Amino acid sequence: MPIPRPKILTRVTFSSPQAFDFDVSSTGAYDTNITGTVAAGSYYVAWDAQDDDLLHVLAEQMTAAMVPLPPYYSGNEQFSIHINSDHKIVLTCVGPDWTGTQRDMRINWANWGSDLKTALGATKTTSEELTGSNNNSTTLDEKHGYGWYATDDGLVEFYDWADRNMREGVQSMSVSGRQRGVEFGERYMNELRLRYLPADLVWSNGAGYGETETYPRSVNQPLECWWRACRSGNPFRVYYDGALLDTSRANAVGTLSSSNNAIIHDSSSDFSGQKFTGSLAYVADFFSAPSNVPMRAYITGPGATTTRLATEAPHTVSDQIWTSGDTYQLFDHTYKTYQIDLDAMKEFAPREIPVRDEYDIDIPLVRYVA
Repeated sequence: MPIPRPKILTRVTFSSPQAFDFDVSSTGAYDTNITGTVAAGSYYVAWDAQDDDLLHVLAEQMTAAMVPLPPYYSGNEQFSIHINSDHKIVLTCVGPDWTGTQRDMRINWANWGSDLKTALGATKTTSEELTGSNNNSTTLDEKHGYGWYATDDGLVEFYDWADRNMREGVQSMSVSGRQRGVEFGERYMNELRLRYLPADLVWSNGAGYGETETYPRSVNQPLECWWRACRSGNPFRVYYDGALLDTSRANAVGTLSSSNNAIIHDSSSDFSGQKFTGSLAYVADFFSAPSNVPMRAYITGPGATTTRLATEAPHTVSDQIWTSGDTYQLFDHTYKTYQIDLDAMKEFAPREIPVRDEYDIDIPLVRYVA
């Protein structure tokens, strides 16, 4: 297993539905307006195709919004949204029918929900035209919100996958040693110790997610953004290893013999569903059009002869399923959900390592209970 590069994904909650708005070209340029919403609720910018994956939900809703609009929608025009190696969101028009007069699309950013744009890292306020080629795509402006990534090996000193169990209760004991105890409940505790963090991964100068930061800080990148989002008790996921798009870090590589959200395995397989439940399956060239768009799906559990995947497509059509012959990689992106132990961490105070302009920080964790 490679040296872990942890990541932290913070829960983003929409208190009201978040709008999206775009124009497609049915018989003329940008002649059909399509609108919809992402429902109010809690999400993670996870790119893992689970029900609370904001990218999956948004792609699903954008695609579904085109369904009632024939003749434009044929079942082969869809959207894929993924995270690139710079931690920016990439939106791609996928499917074989984004061609000819129907390939052009215009995103009306001024009409999108502000909280949704913050989570995506979208800062444009005017319309953006995707034109000039089949299967157009756009990379959004900033690193996505509500995520923190270790960018190098060796930045985590300690994170124990097995949380410590702490009993909450009272105990009385007599002089002779007889005792009585009452247990009120239990908590699960842990700690994440980060070491040698460069300053640009730590300090935001007081800015939170989606807020303007001062040079040389990058929007949405520093750990201080996470602190500002979670210091009121907001939950977050800790991934022991969360590096993106580096296939050299895969735990297993093979060829799919599968379709429709399941990888078929047998005694010759290099993995088992039980071993990799909670990990991610990844295919670098998932779609037939275009051929360079990746897909990831959370492994939900083992079956007798298959490993089940989270639903990866908004509509299961021939262009968007896990197809036999695809090369896959499996990544150890397992996670647990925590809150900050605010009794133990009352301030954001990383310790400076003299001369190096690097910092250490210990984060006390309490397992999240909904």
